[in-house]
Amino acid sequence: MKTAPPGGMMMCKVPPEVFRGFGPLVRQRTYTNPSSVVRWLFWRRLERLLLLPGKRSFNRVLDCGCGEGALLPTLSNRFSEVCALDQDVQGALRLVRQMNLPNVRLMRGDIYRLPYSDRTFDLVVTADVLEHLENLHGALSEIHRVLKPGGTLLASFPSENAMYQAGRWLFGFTKPRDHYHEPRAIERRLGERFRIVRRRRFPINLLDGIAVFILVQAAAMPMEGA
Repeated sequence: MKTAPPGGMMMCKVPPEVFRGFGPLVRQRTYTNPSSVVRWLFWRRLERLLLLPGKRSFNRVLDCGCGEGALLPTLSNRFSEVCALDQDVQGALRLVRQMNLPNVRLMRGDIYRLPYSDRTFDLVVTADVLEHLENLHGALSEIHRVLKPGGTLLASFPSENAMYQAGRWLFGFTKPRDHYHEPRAIERRLGERFRIVRRRRFPINLLDGIAVFILVQAAAMPMEGA
């Protein structure tokens, strides 16, 4: 299903029943949640994230930590070549085949040792990934390595504020044990390798205290000695 809200972009939303049909291959409960509010929130945050670069064009994109592939139909529709990586790609592989996404290349791999050459991608997307990485410095160093000079990183991560915690309680979620980093820590690490170009609070771009997610567009800075 494709939706293009006013002022938005074309999102290729995977219907919840498709993911439900994957059974145990789908571990998350966001895009299959019984609550339409939860599903809207997570799809809308992906849309807002992809809107950050505006009309800037990219050729080769990496969905780093693609999970079950929720973002892959939209990326496939928008970019000429899409790579996707995760530790387990069985769910994403089934989605790619079922939705016939010929320009998507899936690879099982480790974010700390990305199986790509230096300066391969124009754009890397990490949607709700960075907070799960214990060695955040190592992961961001690898992402920086595979990005072209000045290449773009798009990242979203939970605010973990009182608003987020209340929503988690209200909809029956528990905080994952592997949420290692608060937003400020993530942004500090980002600043070591990247220049923050845009930072938005979602769903309302007013105060960090009422944000549910933080969305960031960052540009890869030149490496020392390069």
